[in-house]
Amino acid sequence: MVADFSALVAAGEVHVLLTGEDVAGFIVIRPGPGHLFIENVAVRPDWQGQGLGHRLIAFAEAAARERGLPALDLYTNAKMTENFPFYSGLGFVETERRHEDGFDRVYMRKKLA
Repeated sequence: MVADFSALVAAGEVHVLLTGEDVAGFIVIRPGPGHLFIENVAVRPDWQGQGLGHRLIAFAEAAARERGLPALDLYTNAKMTENFPFYSGLGFVETERRHEDGFDRVYMRKKLA
């Protein structure tokens, strides 16, 4: 990962999910033209399987609605095939595939009602 998390935190784009006093996960979001972009979402391995990823995406949906944005956009690495059923199950659909910055990326969008 090459993200500058200090800059992302300073910009208010990182949101942390706490379980008790533990950081269990985080999501990085930023508004884009006509959508809220999910830059990164992660749940600590010892907290996975408990619905926290769903809660983080729900947080992003609420943030998009608060901003009047009609969609969520994200990308995932094409090699991370375990992500596809997770995002599809949340209503995301694939919109395109691109090779960028040395990675094969799959872009997905979820339209919000």
